[in-house]
Amino acid sequence: MSERGQRSESLPIPDISAAFVRLGRQIAPWHDRLNYVAKLVRWRDWRASKLTFYLAGMSYAGLVHTAPGPSLLGQMVALTAILCLFAAFGHLVNDYSDLEVDRAAGKKRLLASWATPAINGTLVGLAATSLAIAAVCLDTATLILVAVSLLLGAAYSLPPARFKERTTLGWACATLTQRTLPMAMIFQGLDAWSAGAVGLTLLASLTGLRYIIRHQLIDLENDRRAGVTTAATLGGPERLQRLIETRIFPLEVAVVVATVLAMSFEAPFVGLVGIAYAAWLGTAYQYGVRLRGESYSVFFGFYYIILPLMLSALLVNEAPIFLPMFALTLAVCYPEIAAIAPRVMPVYLSFAIRQPQAAASASSPQQRRGPGRAPAADTKAAPSAAPPPQARGPEPA
Repeated sequence: MSERGQRSESLPIPDISAAFVRLGRQIAPWHDRLNYVAKLVRWRDWRASKLTFYLAGMSYAGLVHTAPGPSLLGQMVALTAILCLFAAFGHLVNDYSDLEVDRAAGKKRLLASWATPAINGTLVGLAATSLAIAAVCLDTATLILVAVSLLLGAAYSLPPARFKERTTLGWACATLTQRTLPMAMIFQGLDAWSAGAVGLTLLASLTGLRYIIRHQLIDLENDRRAGVTTAATLGGPERLQRLIETRIFPLEVAVVVATVLAMSFEAPFVGLVGIAYAAWLGTAYQYGVRLRGESYSVFFGFYYIILPLMLSALLVNEAPIFLPMFALTLAVCYPEIAAIAPRVMPVYLSFAIRQPQAAASASSPQQRRGPGRAPAADTKAAPSAAPPPQARGPEPA
């Protein structure tokens, strides 16, 4: 054997599998801690339906801003941090105030194992950090909006105000705290008020109002068992469902149309995507899918996937420096994309396959009669082709 062959055989082969095992052992504790924090602040409850819409608002603010650049990107990062801290604060203070109620309803919260001083210290830390970031990075008006949001977030859950048990006042407080004021923070902090910004803020408010009513309907039995007073426990579910279907949801649809139209003046591509989404809803309607305002999922795909990704992509196209915002938006939206895609694609594929087949059968009557066969003598109309089965596609979001 040559000297080179002996040298290659004597070289040690690194144990790659062992290296990966060691790396996994080092990462696992951090993963467990992050997973614990995510469950503690209920990250999944507000990531998909709040943070994604906030990111859409920031991207639109960048599109209408007169001078998008590094300073604007820094303000977006600051606002993202503030909104995440604020969402964590709101959910923690709500869980803290509902510890006894949740225990009576059989709900398990991680916060139940915490000592009261630790809870209070965490809440103060979250609020103080939010205010500090706003004071350093944003203007005075935005700092005031952050402070008001924190106060209302606490007043919604904590006594003596505890607005969550004050029926319509609870709806108003939840909508302002979770939807209206955060969107106002974004457009005020980024100095990007416009007709489209006002429309997005109104749209977020109506969506938040519909969601809080729906949340009370879902929690109706738990609230009754725990003795919690809400509009659902007082007025009954039927009245609230009628309110959603006949008042709130039709108004929300009108605001969606007006907002997309207003945004189209600044970004015409938004109008094209809105038309395409309306066509998708029409296709879904043919398969039996109906828009129901009482569902969380209605317009979900447009609000929390299409709109944020589209606006952030348009912003990057105008100013590549905002690529980190697009990457963040994609990462936040990815779980919903992965969940919805398997339900959406079968509907599209089924529709795409059936249309050419229907067109071919309609354009060749000779093939339907068979070669050399004369048409029927009677004048009865041929029965129409059977409609496609009512495939239950994804409920339009």
